[in-house]
Amino acid sequence: MPEKLGSVSQQATTAAYVSALKLNVPTHIERVIIHIKENNTNAIKYKLLGSVDDTVWEEVVSETVVAKNGSAKLATVTDPWPYLDLQVVDSVAATHGKATVYAFGGS
Repeated sequence: MPEKLGSVSQQATTAAYVSALKLNVPTHIERVIIHIKENNTNAIKYKLLGSVDDTVWEEVVSETVVAKNGSAKLATVTDPWPYLDLQVVDSVAATHGKATVYAFGGS
Protein backbone atom coordinates (compact mmCIF):
# COMPACT_ATOMS: atom_id res chain seq x y z
CA MET A 1 0.00 0.00 0.00
CA PRO A 2 1.45 3.43 -0.93
CA GLU A 3 2.36 5.75 1.91
CA LYS A 4 1.60 9.47 1.61
CA LEU A 5 4.88 11.33 2.13
CA GLY A 6 3.58 14.86 1.75
CA SER A 7 1.35 17.30 -0.11
CA VAL A 8 0.85 21.00 -0.68
CA SER A 9 -2.10 22.90 -2.15
CA GLN A 10 -2.13 26.17 -4.06
CA GLN A 11 1.65 26.80 -4.05
CA ALA A 12 2.07 30.02 -6.04
CA THR A 13 4.93 30.31 -8.51
CA THR A 14 7.25 33.28 -8.80
CA ALA A 15 9.88 34.50 -11.27
CA ALA A 16 12.49 32.33 -9.49
CA TYR A 17 12.28 28.68 -8.47
CA VAL A 18 10.64 28.09 -5.07
CA SER A 19 10.35 24.87 -3.13
CA ALA A 20 6.81 23.52 -3.43
CA LEU A 21 7.34 20.23 -1.58
CA LYS A 22 10.51 19.18 0.20
CA LEU A 23 10.72 15.62 1.51
CA ASN A 24 12.93 13.76 3.95
CA VAL A 25 12.32 10.29 2.50
CA PRO A 26 11.95 7.56 5.18
CA THR A 27 14.58 4.81 4.91
CA HIS A 28 11.97 2.08 4.33
CA ILE A 29 10.71 3.81 1.17
CA GLU A 30 12.28 2.43 -2.03
CA ARG A 31 10.24 4.28 -4.68
CA VAL A 32 8.71 7.76 -4.70
CA ILE A 33 6.12 9.09 -7.13
CA ILE A 34 5.23 12.78 -7.27
CA HIS A 35 2.12 14.18 -8.95
CA ILE A 36 1.76 17.88 -9.79
CA LYS A 37 -1.40 19.70 -10.92
CA GLU A 38 -1.61 23.30 -12.13
CA ASN A 39 -4.75 24.85 -10.61
CA ASN A 40 -6.21 26.47 -13.75
CA THR A 41 -4.25 29.70 -13.31
CA ASN A 42 -1.26 29.83 -15.71
CA ALA A 43 1.28 27.36 -17.09
CA ILE A 44 4.18 26.56 -14.75
CA LYS A 45 7.55 24.81 -14.86
CA TYR A 46 8.92 22.36 -12.32
CA LYS A 47 12.11 20.44 -11.59
CA LEU A 48 12.99 17.81 -8.99
CA LEU A 49 16.21 17.93 -6.99
CA GLY A 50 17.79 15.24 -4.81
CA SER A 51 20.33 15.51 -1.99
CA VAL A 52 22.30 13.17 0.24
CA ASP A 53 22.85 15.80 2.96
CA ASP A 54 20.09 18.46 2.54
CA THR A 55 22.82 20.92 1.48
CA VAL A 56 24.20 19.98 -1.95
CA TRP A 57 21.40 19.39 -4.49
CA GLU A 58 21.47 17.55 -7.81
CA GLU A 59 18.89 17.66 -10.59
CA VAL A 60 16.87 14.40 -10.69
CA VAL A 61 14.16 15.54 -13.14
CA SER A 62 14.99 18.43 -15.45
CA GLU A 63 12.79 21.47 -16.04
CA THR A 64 9.40 20.52 -17.47
CA VAL A 65 6.30 22.58 -18.31
CA VAL A 66 2.80 21.86 -16.99
CA ALA A 67 0.10 23.61 -19.02
CA LYS A 68 -2.63 25.70 -17.42
CA ASN A 69 -5.01 23.23 -15.69
CA GLY A 70 -2.68 20.37 -16.69
CA SER A 71 -1.02 17.71 -14.57
CA ALA A 72 2.03 15.47 -14.64
CA LYS A 73 3.41 12.39 -12.95
CA LEU A 74 7.11 12.81 -12.43
CA ALA A 75 9.25 9.80 -13.20
CA THR A 76 9.20 7.34 -10.32
CA VAL A 77 12.33 7.95 -8.26
CA THR A 78 14.09 4.69 -7.39
CA ASP A 79 17.53 6.10 -6.58
CA PRO A 80 17.97 6.22 -2.78
CA TRP A 81 17.91 10.01 -2.32
CA PRO A 82 17.24 10.76 1.35
CA TYR A 83 15.99 14.25 0.41
CA LEU A 84 13.85 15.35 -2.53
CA ASP A 85 12.75 18.89 -3.38
CA LEU A 86 10.12 19.67 -6.02
CA GLN A 87 10.53 23.27 -7.16
CA VAL A 88 8.18 25.40 -9.28
CA VAL A 89 8.56 28.61 -11.28
CA ASP A 90 6.53 30.78 -13.67
CA SER A 91 6.48 29.40 -17.20
CA VAL A 92 6.21 32.96 -18.54
CA ALA A 93 7.88 35.70 -16.51
CA ALA A 94 5.53 37.57 -14.15
CA THR A 95 2.62 35.25 -15.04
CA HIS A 96 2.16 33.29 -11.83
CA GLY A 97 0.54 29.89 -11.60
CA LYS A 98 -0.52 27.70 -8.68
CA ALA A 99 0.42 24.07 -8.09
CA THR A 100 -0.96 21.25 -5.98
CA VAL A 101 1.58 18.51 -5.32
CA TYR A 102 1.31 15.01 -3.82
CA ALA A 103 4.11 12.57 -3.02
CA PHE A 104 3.64 8.87 -2.28
CA GLY A 105 6.18 6.18 -1.56
CA GLY A 106 6.38 2.41 -1.29
CA SER A 107 8.72 -0.51 -1.17
